[in-house]
Amino acid sequence: MQRRETFMRGLGIVETGLVGWFFMQALRFLLGTLYAHASSADIVLRLGMPDPAAINAVPPEVAQAEIVAIVIATLAPLLAFMLVRRPVTFVATAAAIAVGRVFMGLDDPFISALGASVAAAAALIYLAATARQQPTRFALILTLGLLLDQIVRALGQTYDPTWVESYLPVQTILSAVLFVAAVLRALLSGQPTFASVTAYSGISIWGGMSFGAMLFLQVALLGLPNAVARWSEVDYSLLAPWLVAATALPLIPEVRDGARRALTLVDVQWRGWFWLAILAILVVVGNRFNGIGAAITLVLAQLMVVLMLWWTVRPQGKETRDVTGLALVLAVIVLALLFVADFFTYEYAFVRDFEGGLAVISSLLRAMRGLGLAVMLIAASIAVIPMMDSARRVPWQRGKRSETLGGLVAVLISAALVALAVLPVTAGEVVNVDRIRVATYNLHGGYNLYFDYTLSEMADTIWESGADVVLLQEVDAGRTVSFGVDQALWLGHRLGMNVSYLATNEHLQGLAVLSRVPVVQERGVLLPSQGQQTGLQRVQIRPDEGVLDIYNTWLGLLFASDAQILANQEQDQWQQMEQSLVIIGADHPGGVVGRVVFGGTFNNTPDSQLYDQMIGVGFTDPFDGMPVEQAATLLRGNIVQARLDYLWLRNILPTGRAVLQQDASDHRLAVVELDLLR
Repeated sequence: MQRRETFMRGLGIVETGLVGWFFMQALRFLLGTLYAHASSADIVLRLGMPDPAAINAVPPEVAQAEIVAIVIATLAPLLAFMLVRRPVTFVATAAAIAVGRVFMGLDDPFISALGASVAAAAALIYLAATARQQPTRFALILTLGLLLDQIVRALGQTYDPTWVESYLPVQTILSAVLFVAAVLRALLSGQPTFASVTAYSGISIWGGMSFGAMLFLQVALLGLPNAVARWSEVDYSLLAPWLVAATALPLIPEVRDGARRALTLVDVQWRGWFWLAILAILVVVGNRFNGIGAAITLVLAQLMVVLMLWWTVRPQGKETRDVTGLALVLAVIVLALLFVADFFTYEYAFVRDFEGGLAVISSLLRAMRGLGLAVMLIAASIAVIPMMDSARRVPWQRGKRSETLGGLVAVLISAALVALAVLPVTAGEVVNVDRIRVATYNLHGGYNLYFDYTLSEMADTIWESGADVVLLQEVDAGRTVSFGVDQALWLGHRLGMNVSYLATNEHLQGLAVLSRVPVVQERGVLLPSQGQQTGLQRVQIRPDEGVLDIYNTWLGLLFASDAQILANQEQDQWQQMEQSLVIIGADHPGGVVGRVVFGGTFNNTPDSQLYDQMIGVGFTDPFDGMPVEQAATLLRGNIVQARLDYLWLRNILPTGRAVLQQDASDHRLAVVELDLLR
């Protein structure tokens, strides 16, 4: 009997963990894929491409079909009222989750999106059935899923390595394990598989909205150690094990019981407000400050949010109408709305003008600038609602000794695995050399022109260039639309290079410099920006006995069709350039300028006033005189249109130059070889 119980418990842990993990993977995949495929279809429409499949773009009709599939997946929990009381639901939905997760890894845009939709829809029904039949498992599913997601992403240096097609054999085995575990657990449970069981628990409307907000906090910030590290400006390798431990701690019953004891010290009517106040303070401190203190506050915030998962499911009376399915639909809607709000805190500068009465929408979306913290606080406020709605009931209770042991093992093993996985790579340093190569590369958020996620190909392009120092622009460090990957960190680990990062927009978007040459100093400042916020990054390297100053920037984009708006954007660029030159001058007092490379995406052509200004202050263009078709860096519709990326030199001579004809990004990499002795 004891062995059977142990075996059943093991099956339950395997099934619970895999369902939660596949659900979180499908959720992250869908959010990023929806953005990418919608953007790809938009490019196809705007450029009028007759055969988008030939260039790996997503046809508009495919993007529309994917949106329909996602909408159906969102509504799937409404079917739960027919299924939530039948044990067979667990087997059926586990099978659908397993199959959907396999198809998610196929190298076909529509099939992978459809597979993720199936996996997410089935997981929502599985969660609904869990809330009704086995409420104590609900929070465990999400907690174990988050934990496995964090461990795997740490092994991939923030990039989930299980999404690629080469992983398909392993994924097939894992999906088979999930299905077998679900079948065995159903057969050994002793319950009639197709019979209806009595259920006295479920998820309320407020509970569903809260659950959606908690999911958003996990996929957008707190569930990503790299995002928390960028918010607090603490080294990722130092923070990641602690955040993973915070995610796992609620698995220990004594931790939940300690939270219950602390909360019951507060008057019943103020418990939810007290919890919200503490959580809000932690998030604000983590956003507005930096260093170890800020990192600790965000780690504690993660612990609090994971503990809140236990409040999602609540007891229901025998006569209470069950709204669990509707509640989970609302959860997805809340998640989607918060995702859109968070998206426009980054993309506010690129909102198009709507006609007529819809013009107010353009104004509202542009007003999202600088409101990233506000979106997180709104999500936190929604997440805490169940604690306010049922303050007399505190669901955190002590458990069995075996649960305590299992929780401790989970905390220690997961933290240790992550600590080993995120150990900083030792960069091969280039010192005492006569020549080095410096490159500039706009990553476009990890996407190529047609929004295929090509970060791996970008790494290959950098490697092919032989660059010792790479200036990167449009770098995402954990955004949902780029699958939560810290692109600079991942590239640095892949290429064996040191990473310097400057956040310019909501902590998770900015500039970066990769270097094999020892870095002796790094800093950055934000530049005046009416459009998208940008900055100037300075990295000082020592390739020989002297130093070389590297400046990296991304100037405002010129894209408006209206003449007045375009004039304002050009003025914005001009002010950014003027401020950059003032900063460079201040870094070299007395006008004594040493060896300087000033590069990046200047978003202007060689016939512009900005180009003439750079020549006028003493910089030289190593690509001057190069044929346009060889020097141009911007691609549109397979036609190279313009050179917008530059590497300006001062007091240093080039010995070689090239623009690599690789299309991993919508910009091409430009590289110059420098003679350090001349």
